[in-house]
Amino acid sequence: MWTRSVPVGEIRRLGDHALLVGVRDAGSARALTQALHASRPPPVSELVGGLATVMVSFDPGTDPDDLRPWLEGVVGELDAAGWGRDRGTGEWTEEGTDEGSAVTVPCVFDGPDLVEVAELVGCRPAEVAGLVTGARLTVAAVGFSPGFAYLEGLPEELSRVPRRQRPRPIVPAGSIALANGYAAVYPSASPGGWQLIGRTDAALWDSNAPQPALLSPGSSVSFRSV
Repeated sequence: MWTRSVPVGEIRRLGDHALLVGVRDAGSARALTQALHASRPPPVSELVGGLATVMVSFDPGTDPDDLRPWLEGVVGELDAAGWGRDRGTGEWTEEGTDEGSAVTVPCVFDGPDLVEVAELVGCRPAEVAGLVTGARLTVAAVGFSPGFAYLEGLPEELSRVPRRQRPRPIVPAGSIALANGYAAVYPSASPGGWQLIGRTDAALWDSNAPQPALLSPGSSVSFRSV
């Protein structure tokens, strides 16, 4: 999961076969990833957007300096165009892609950390559920494990919820969680330090499906209490 480890605008080597481009935020990373896909030269094998970076992988034997003019040119075009922001609303637009699809996740709010989260926020557990189901969330990036989506757009009250001081050795698949300004659903059982407030039976990751991940960057996500 690439975070804000690279200054905005900097292009940095990442191992022997990749470059890392620093951008402003997750919306900028999505815009740059899409723009790079549209003009990707043959040596580029993979493009992965993070929360504030884009990884550009290339075939062995490629001179990374040969890719810098292409990267700098696309970044310059996005700078001139406002990085995909609608000049009237200031919101991100992602036309021309399958991103922006709407996904509703049915859930039960009975997580082991729900009461603690409610106390941190200063409300009742049912109000935490109401804040989550009433939020319009967007997949900022996908990382940590296959299908694990970082969802941004939480209400201010929930954006202050921190990670647990001690991570759990195993978090059950389908756990709905909050931490450090993001919501997420654990697609598979794994260690984790997020606050668990609920669960869902929705399959977030199916390696046998044509599109294994239910959620992709730019998708709109809402939770529905059942």
